[in-house]
Amino acid sequence: MIGDQMGLTVAVLAVSMGAVGLAAAPEEQRRRRDGAEVFRAGVELVQMSATVVDETGRLVGDLDQDDFEVFEDGEPQTLTHFTRERIPLSLGVVLDVSQSMFGQRIDDARLALDQFLAELLDPLDEVFVTVFNHEPRVAVPWTIGPRRVRNRLNDIRPYGGTGIYDAMMEALPMFGLRVNQRAAVVLISDGSDTGSEADVRDVRRQLRRSDAFVYAIAIDAPDTRAINDRVNPHA
Repeated sequence: MIGDQMGLTVAVLAVSMGAVGLAAAPEEQRRRRDGAEVFRAGVELVQMSATVVDETGRLVGDLDQDDFEVFEDGEPQTLTHFTRERIPLSLGVVLDVSQSMFGQRIDDARLALDQFLAELLDPLDEVFVTVFNHEPRVAVPWTIGPRRVRNRLNDIRPYGGTGIYDAMMEALPMFGLRVNQRAAVVLISDGSDTGSEADVRDVRRQLRRSDAFVYAIAIDAPDTRAINDRVNPHA
């Protein structure tokens, strides 16, 4: 599970001197000393998280700073800080509540999500929930703790089609409001996209902007009964 994964924070010291920095603030970047023109280079500390798995998908945690190399545009960067400590997480949950999730599937999804939030999230972690059928909507904005999520999901009744890509496009901009550097999305669904206006290329572009990892969980159960809107009220 994502909560068991150890975040490896690698801080990269990226030293750059170029047109962007000089153009942004030329008065601060250029000084005259004894008649000579002096240029100052900007120094930026970039934080990154890494999750390492072996060829079987099992987590690898006994790594040191020397086990990592970071490159930017083909150039090696200097690692200045390294820790194996767990990093606070901003987690987005994207939950399928389409018609095919009715019955045991949505019950299983609620139970798994409730246990995950209650047992594996730390006090500094935050979470939001986007639910989707043929239309996505944010069911729970950023919050801490499982109670608000649990109460909202108990009211959800599955109906409609499945628009996974549209749901991801709705959810990913939420990470612009997160408070933690480490970000992840858990996508829970029982099937393929059947009705999105967006496509996988749109999602990939948005993912690059959000800097979030995505973990997909497939839900399956013997009870695949569908139910129409008359019997199953809209959420």
